[in-house]
Amino acid sequence: IVAGGLLLLRWPPIASQLTQENILDVLTRLRGLWYAPLLLIAFFALIAPIGMPVSPLIVGGGAVFGTLWGSVINLTGLFIGAAAGFLFARVLGRDAVAHLTGPRLRRAERIFERRGFWPLVQTRFLPIPFALINFGAALAGVRLSRFVAATALGLLPTTIMHTYFSSRLATASPEARPVIGFWWLVVWVGLAMISVF
Repeated sequence: IVAGGLLLLRWPPIASQLTQENILDVLTRLRGLWYAPLLLIAFFALIAPIGMPVSPLIVGGGAVFGTLWGSVINLTGLFIGAAAGFLFARVLGRDAVAHLTGPRLRRAERIFERRGFWPLVQTRFLPIPFALINFGAALAGVRLSRFVAATALGLLPTTIMHTYFSSRLATASPEARPVIGFWWLVVWVGLAMISVF
């Protein structure tokens, strides 16, 4: 899917439209729609419980709304999506969720069964699928109050970081983008390393 998407972006009719001016124009128009924040939050709430990746939505939130409002909107959407995924897993039960996620679910459950609150916070810093954390916590018997507190604590720094860098990347010149991408990776790895201590 990723390879097909990249090839599609290089197809001349599409590639010719992907100029910085056109992209900034689209972002400005999206920013001007009063319902755009509600739509983004609704997408988080819909796709997080079914296991689809939320990263494109975080990047989109930063690119469209900037660091401050993008962080607020992304955090709201992620929090609602995480809670919805957690409750979805509780309602469906282990067999149905295991069918969706495969053997990775058991590993996630073991993390939460073994150590509790702090590992749940730490997992939000690591590149682990968002839905897997929500499902694993629910099926490992983590209390909803503990899940909510750990999710809020874990999502705050990483969401602000991803929103900030995606906002910068959206408005940067082509020459500056590799540098911004490099620092994005450095900060992400740094946060992940700090979280394991």
